[in-house]
Amino acid sequence: MGEHWDGYFDEYALDIELSELSKSKLIKQVDEIKTSANQPVDSARVVELVLKNVDASFHRKFHERHPQLHKESILGMQLNAILIDDNIEWNCQPIQRIGHGYASKIYYRTSP
Repeated sequence: MGEHWDGYFDEYALDIELSELSKSKLIKQVDEIKTSANQPVDSARVVELVLKNVDASFHRKFHERHPQLHKESILGMQLNAILIDDNIEWNCQPIQRIGHGYASKIYYRTSP
């Protein structure tokens, strides 16, 4: 993985409280998408829904603990990691700008 993942692996993933909360919300969104036939995972939409559905304390704590990180990109990276570990194989569009694309990828099922 490239340098752009450092903020996720070296910092955010170690913040158990916030990363576990966002992980559970992201998985819930993916599970809802998986119930629809061949619906792609639009990471921008999924991340937007998760950020709308967390309480204000999540946003406050994120900014206090990780002021140099961008929530959308970090949650996009977390979603990417979740889909890599998923029991369905997913493929995605190529990233145009490394480090910024994780919040705007579209994943398609490549296996049932």
